[in-house]
Amino acid sequence: MAHIKRFDVLIEAFRENKKKLILIGDGDLYQQFKQNLPDNISMPGFLNSDEVNVYLKKAKAFIQVGIEGFGIASLEAQACGTPVIAYRMGGVLETVVEDETGIFFNEQSPTSLNQAIQKFETQNFDIHKMRAHALQFSEGRFVAEISDFVQDKLNARH
Repeated sequence: MAHIKRFDVLIEAFRENKKKLILIGDGDLYQQFKQNLPDNISMPGFLNSDEVNVYLKKAKAFIQVGIEGFGIASLEAQACGTPVIAYRMGGVLETVVEDETGIFFNEQSPTSLNQAIQKFETQNFDIHKMRAHALQFSEGRFVAEISDFVQDKLNARH
């Protein structure tokens, strides 16, 4: 659990709103975060991909407070039919469609996150649209499009 993930903001927001939160992962800050958690927050630690997918499929939302590069975790959530609540920075701007596959918040603060959660709870998300959107970023599609691009360039040279 690296500092850049901003789990401190996430924990404080859920300390305030009292909703259930499950934080998955471990790392340098795991023990620090695990201490003194309220009853509504649990931290199972590191889980393998299959275990993470079980949680994602059951989750009401996937929340990302930190700034990530491409945003693969948010796509994995969407592929499982789970909408995203994310800080409006970084790779999620390319992978989350606002009000269709998730929503954004504008500040890395408990208040901004809790406002986004309140908005989130008034919306309905189409699981099939989320999954279809996520599949646009699939490895198979990437390989096919790169292969087609390279083949087109080779054909153009001849």
